[in-house]
Amino acid sequence: MTQDALNFYREAQDFGSCVRLFCSVGDIQNAARIANNSNDAQACFNMARYYESENNIGEAIVFYSRSSRLHHAIRLAKKASMD
Repeated sequence: MTQDALNFYREAQDFGSCVRLFCSVGDIQNAARIANNSNDAQACFNMARYYESENNIGEAIVFYSRSSRLHHAIRLAKKASMD
């Protein structure tokens, strides 16, 4: 069923959902590859949320910035004393 969903998301070019699906099954390498290659705002946002949940603040900030969610990037930078 996961593969079917992934095929539909790819066909629809719903890169955000592809990233979310890969993260949910622990395939972070493919999730990051899709976010990087597509430069899709939702895909980058989903990647940032994953990295934040894993406490990988540097990568989270990069992907929040790429998703144009700058307030999230700034919030994390301040929280991590990266002013």
